Amino acid sequence: MKNVKVGILGVGHLGRLHVQNYKSIANAEIVGIYDINYERCQEVARFQLSITLKLPKRA
Repeated sequence: MKNVKVGILGVGHLGRLHVQNYKSIANAEIVGIYDINYERCQEVARFQLSITLKLPKRA
């Protein structure tokens, strides 16, 4: 079965649950997360997804 690519907007309480649930689905691939609070987004990326986020370069 083909993977379903998922993006999660908002990583507050429910967003963190979404991350956990999607990680447990074999054919779901989390391809992006976003939260207006960069530190919270970075925390979820680091501890739940084992990745490091990079800020986009500003003009």
